[in-house]
Order: sequence, then structure tokens, then C-alpha cells
Amino acid sequence: MKQLYITITLLFIFNLSSAQKNFKSGFILQNGDTIRGLVDYRGDVRSSQLVTFKQNETTPEQAYTPEDIQAYGFDQEQKYFEAHVLPAVEGGASTRLFLNVLAKGKASLYHYRDTFQKENYYLSKDNGPLVELAQEVYYITDASTGQKRKVTDKKFVTVLSSVFSDCNEVSQTQLKKVSYNASSLTSIVQAYNQCVAPGSSVYVQKKKKGAVTIAPVFGYFTSSLKVTGSHRLVERNYDKSTTHFTGGVSFNFTIPSINEKLSIQTELLYFPQKFYSYHYEKNQMGRTTTSEITFDQSYLKLPAQLRYTFPKGKIRPFINAGPVLAYAVKLKDNEVVHSSFMSSSYTEEGPVFPDNESVRPYSMGLASGAGISYLLKGKALSLEARYEINDGFSVIDKINTRIRSTYFILSYAL
Repeated sequence: MKQLYITITLLFIFNLSSAQKNFKSGFILQNGDTIRGLVDYRGDVRSSQLVTFKQNETTPEQAYTPEDIQAYGFDQEQKYFEAHVLPAVEGGASTRLFLNVLAKGKASLYHYRDTFQKENYYLSKDNGPLVELAQEVYYITDASTGQKRKVTDKKFVTVLSSVFSDCNEVSQTQLKKVSYNASSLTSIVQAYNQCVAPGSSVYVQKKKKGAVTIAPVFGYFTSSLKVTGSHRLVERNYDKSTTHFTGGVSFNFTIPSINEKLSIQTELLYFPQKFYSYHYEKNQMGRTTTSEITFDQSYLKLPAQLRYTFPKGKIRPFINAGPVLAYAVKLKDNEVVHSSFMSSSYTEEGPVFPDNESVRPYSMGLASGAGISYLLKGKALSLEARYEINDGFSVIDKINTRIRSTYFILSYAL
């Protein structure tokens, strides 16, 4: 059930990331003419297949495929796409796509991300046909030990060696150190272009670095405890937590290499909660017994949420979901039993779980939330409503101490 919950949430987030329009200043190149206007800024997969353009806010939108225009780009983001025919796969037809230009010069480097989220890189020399830069990863089994071993075949190094053969400054040692990613490939192509044409004007796409935002966090919450299983604690009702305030610090890490609208939202929260249960019973002989149970707990919680932020405007909605790890800095349980029969009575007080090994100092859970972020003096003021469910504190097989929490979090970026 947890795996299904996570899968549905992630699919929902990634579908949103491909569905939101976000027009930015840019241009298209059609029949050799540059037309300036507003270009819809999308994720890598859609950007390779389709682009939507309008000349201004009042003109209608027009969608273009790689068959319709030669290129398009964005001004502020300094991101540029060209339409190219990919090398045909054996037995298949050729495909024309918009490729992100990572470097442009005597040697040009292109990239696109396919529908399987696989990175694809291509190289062109002197504006010639594209050559794929490929890498294959596979596993082989050792005949003597039976163990599998990972093998990485860096086929792209052979291509680079052939294309860069007219530059002695780019050595084989350098080429073997190149990794199969945009940053490393761009660096080696840039080095080659400077080698064969020193001082010439070459284009290199600026790498957008991830950013970290730190914010103090304050929150209000309600928590409920539900005990299930086969144990005397099951036949009781537990009041909602009588403590309601939380606080801490949040860290937001943007991940532009995957999607500029996605980020990792982590927090360190102090989370106190106190549950109370009162139980009364009277047996056939007339003896009355009351029991008062208190669970007094304090946790340090570490949520790790995948967040999608809608990109436009001063008010930006967001949604997030992910796991929550909690560690108890206080775990106290107490039971007061009072029994009376006729003129005699007694009172006993002690822990609910006499054996300390019956409770664990950590818990795991899942959380999802939605909220809005408002840009106040250039800083993000955020309000979020979040729901969390975790596996509680009991390690006894017969008891399930599930805790559900609803909380509202306010934060302001530093």
C-alpha cells in the first residue's frame, strides 16, 4: 500500500511538471528569420518534441514541431535548442527532434532526455551530421565465483578520440577521464574548440546550479493515536494530543538538472505530543476500576519531501510528498490504576510497558502536503498544510500504535 501511495504521488507530480505553461522571453528561428516573443518554458522531454510560441501576451499561441522551425531559445535562461535529424537506429526510421545546444563551435555538443528519462548526447563537427555519444552499462557473471560484476563500456570515448584527432592537446588520458554527463562532456568539447581555434567565439550553455534555501519553521498540529491488535490497550479511546506546536528549520534543494520546478524539501522539526486515555469498568461483584494512561513523547522529525512548485507569479502553489524519519528524545508512558470494592481501595502507578524494549526510539512514516509560497521582498513566505501517518512507538507484535498528524507550517526564507 505504501509503495502504491508513493508511486501515485510521484506520477501525479511528474504529470504536473509537463502540464504547466510558463512563457518566457525568447525567440524562434523559422525559414531563416528570427521572430522574437514569448516561448513556453517546459521540461526536457517535452522541449525536445514541441514548443509553444506567441509574439506577445495578446496574440494566440502557436505550437511548433522540429519539422516547422529550425531553432528556438530563451533570453534570460540562456538556453538554446536546434532541430536536428538523429542518426537512424538500425532497421528504423530517422527522427527529427529539438536538441539542447550545450556547446557550439568547430565541434558542437547536443543533448536531449527521452520519454524513459534517459540522457542522450550527440556530437557534430564542422556542422556535419550528428554522431551519437553512447555508453553501455551491463553486468557479467564471474564463472569461478558466480558473482555479478558491473561493466561500463564508454563507447563515446572512441568517438571523441576520432573527432578530436586534429588536436594533440586533448590527450587520451584526458578523454578516458571524461564522464558521461553534460558537465564533463561540455568541458572536453570546449577544450577541443579552444585548441583548434584559440580565442574564437564559441557558445557554451551556462550550467544552472542547484540552490539551497534555509528557512525557520513554525507550525501548529493535531495528532491522534490509534492502537490496534490483540492487547488490553486496544479496548481504549485515546484523546488527541494536548500539545500542538512545532518548530525547526527547513532546507530546500533545487535540482535543475532533473527539472527546474522540482526540489527536495527537508526539515528538522521538534515535535512534542501527549496522548491520554481514561478507562472505567465495574465487574459483577461491584468492584470498580479506573485506569489513566499517558504517553508523553517528543520527537526530532526529518521529513524528506519531493516538491513541485508551480512556476509563475508572486503566489506560487506547491505540492510535496515523501518519507518522514523520527527519533524520540523523550518517550514516557505512565499508567495510574485505582480500584475500590466496598470500603477498601488501592492505587497503583507505573509504566505502561515495564519492559523498555517494548518501545522503539524511532519511527517511519509518509507525508504529503500542499501550500502556497509568496514572494515578500524577494524572499519566499510559505504556508503549507500537511498530513502524515507513521508506525508509532510499539515493537510488540500484537500491537500497532499508528499515529496520524495534520499540521500547518509557516516558514520564511533567510
